[in-house]
Amino acid sequence: MEGDFIYLSSLPAWATIEAQQIAKSEVQQGKYKNLELSRRLWHLQMRDQAYGTQWSMARKKLGLDHPVTKALSVLINKVRGENSVEAVEIIDQYGWPRISEVG
Repeated sequence: MEGDFIYLSSLPAWATIEAQQIAKSEVQQGKYKNLELSRRLWHLQMRDQAYGTQWSMARKKLGLDHPVTKALSVLINKVRGENSVEAVEIIDQYGWPRISEVG
């Protein structure tokens, strides 16, 4: 999943886009057994990958010591920390996610 989806997910049309993608996927792979959990995991992945491309570009163009690169590193670490908390909540609620349940 591309990190750029994080920006699309804030648009009003996102629910429609996501529903269309789910429908396409279910035609190919069958219904998701736990669609709510699948969505939560997709959103975790989306947030996890959201700023990696920008950090890589900043690192290459500006260097590791540039304030922009450092700021992106701080943001990425903050998001990953938040994701870790949510991942633990998911595991506590559902157990370890299985591909057969979430696709």
